[in-house]
Parts: sequence; structure tokens; C-alpha cells
Amino acid sequence: KKGKDEAHQKAQKDSQSLTEQLQKHRQEMDVKVKQLETSQQDLQSKVDMKVKELETRNKEFAALQAQEVEAKNQVKQLQGQVKDEKDRVKAISKQLEENVLQQEVTDLKSKITKLSEEKKNIEEELRTAKSLYLGKADDQDLIQEME
Repeated sequence: KKGKDEAHQKAQKDSQSLTEQLQKHRQEMDVKVKQLETSQQDLQSKVDMKVKELETRNKEFAALQAQEVEAKNQVKQLQGQVKDEKDRVKAISKQLEENVLQQEVTDLKSKITKLSEEKKNIEEELRTAKSLYLGKADDQDLIQEME
């Protein structure tokens, strides 16, 4: 009976020792699980922050793309305006050139008229001088000879 009691006590001690080891192991596992949960939460927070950062970047990129499209449209519009202004400058230059030429024609006509008047005046003065020189001679042949 003594051997049985010893065996029973030994079995109880072994059982108690195994139970204690199991509890200790469970506690260690609980600590590891908590550490893993905490680590997972930290990682999830980091992932969430990265996702938000990427979403923000995507929004900023989309806004920049929209600005780029708007800028390109404005450039096209300005290019059209520049072309219109160049065409307008050409038209004005042509009109100015025509006006200058017209003014030159008017000036030349005016000079021709003045020169014609001067010619008439000189011819008249020449006739008068001839008449005086000839002493109002009636000899037409002499007058014609001088002309």
C-alpha cells in the first residue's frame, strides 16, 4: 500500500507539475497572443495611414491632372487669340500700306497739278516776254521762228 501511495503521490506531483507547466505555457502563449494582437493592430494602423496617404495623393494627382487639362485648354485659347491678333495686325498693316500708297498718289497728283500750273505760268511769262522782246511785232514768221 505504501508503494501505491508513493506512486499515487508521485503521479499527483507529476500531474501537478505538468499542470503548472501547462499553465505557465498558457500564460506565455497568452502574452505572445497579446503581443501579436498589438503588433497586428500597429500594422493595421500603419496600413490604414498608408491607404489614407495614397488616397490623398490620388486626389491631389487628379486635381493636378484637371489643372493640366485646364491649362492646356487655356493655351489653345490663347494660341487662337494670338493667331487672331496676328491676322488683325496683317490686315491693319495692309490697310496702312494702302493708305500710305493712296496718300502718295494724292501727293503726286497734287505735285503734277502744281507743276502743270507752273508750266502754264512759265509759258505765259515766256509769251509775254517774247511779245515784249519783239515789240509786239506783227511778223508772225519771226514769232514762230522763236517758238
